[in-house]
Amino acid sequence: MSDETKMPLAKILVVDDDPFMRDVIGDILRSTEYDIESAENGADALDKFKKVSNIALIVSDLTMPVMDGMKLLENVRELDAEIPFIVLTGNSEISIALTAIKNGANDYLIKDENIQDTILLSVGRVLEKKRILDQNRQLNDFIKNALKKYISPEYVEMLVNKPDMLFLGGEEREVCVLFTDIEGFTTISEKLQPKDLVAHLNEYLNGMTEILLKNKGTLDKYEGDSLVAFWNAPLEHADYVVNCLTAVLEMSEFSDRLS
Repeated sequence: MSDETKMPLAKILVVDDDPFMRDVIGDILRSTEYDIESAENGADALDKFKKVSNIALIVSDLTMPVMDGMKLLENVRELDAEIPFIVLTGNSEISIALTAIKNGANDYLIKDENIQDTILLSVGRVLEKKRILDQNRQLNDFIKNALKKYISPEYVEMLVNKPDMLFLGGEEREVCVLFTDIEGFTTISEKLQPKDLVAHLNEYLNGMTEILLKNKGTLDKYEGDSLVAFWNAPLEHADYVVNCLTAVLEMSEFSDRLS
């Protein structure tokens, strides 16, 4: 793989007041081609976290002067709730681990003779979990943006947060269905230049769709100058008839303003 096509290295901030341990951890991670930033205490690390871009993970000792690891974790979480954070300590008491995890750490490691193996396993696992979370968020955003073209944003949030509200197989339900088109569209289209016709049609359909979604309707499709929509599906709601009629009145007023 050429230098131009290599993936950028994950940048890890290593925090420890012991220069020897800081170098050991840094060298272990560099051996797996991570990019390393280092800091000698929590205050130094917090300053670098604010100034250095693209830090993907923080690996920090707990016991340090000026600002300890717990306080650093607290401050980092106020700035970024999701950046992975691994704490290191020579203290094997489980209470320390539980406190760190409770305060937002993603993992907890003991600085012992196995640190070379455990740090690489922990870093790989934590970064992979963050990558999956980011991918899921991107997918959810894509789904939301796609659905918002057809369904009220309120319903999109409900469907994304509770996908079990939909199920395969369908069901019988009363709905209101709306068909609209532009009266005399063929005659209008013959009098306009293509670019003017497209602009006029886009303005009309965008305005009609905005009214539809505002009134909790679902867009089925566009067919030329026509719009097909329905209410009370895919999600059921009690006021679907009122919402449909309200949309019809607002669409009529909107069409009158355009004509």
